[in-house]
Amino acid sequence: MKIFYFFTFFFFTIVGFSQEYVGQYSKKKIAKNGELFEFSLTLNNDNSYTIEIHRNLNQCNSVDEFFRGKGKWQKENKKIRFFPDLSNEKNEIDLSGATARFDSKNKKVLVFFNLISSWDLSVGMQKID
Repeated sequence: MKIFYFFTFFFFTIVGFSQEYVGQYSKKKIAKNGELFEFSLTLNNDNSYTIEIHRNLNQCNSVDEFFRGKGKWQKENKKIRFFPDLSNEKNEIDLSGATARFDSKNKKVLVFFNLISSWDLSVGMQKID
């Protein structure tokens, strides 16, 4: 019976600490040339994630661009790692090898590290819920 209580406590402790990351994150950024970037990340309770980037080129004859990615995330120490479900689509975001953690000064800002893609997420995304 003690073993049952131990594993139950251990499970809820792990799940509880992962819950701090669950939620929606966003960021808007305007480049020097006037392009608008909107970043959106959703971390779900089932350890799945979706990330979307909208790029408005701010030109009257251009088409907005949308980029998407999805996969699983896992908490490791005080960081989370991303494991994308890649389907080789044209505008797919690959977070392979990427990690993120909360900013030490603002616990509602998620900062990315080891990001292979060219998207500048190193400045962080604000938690919105």
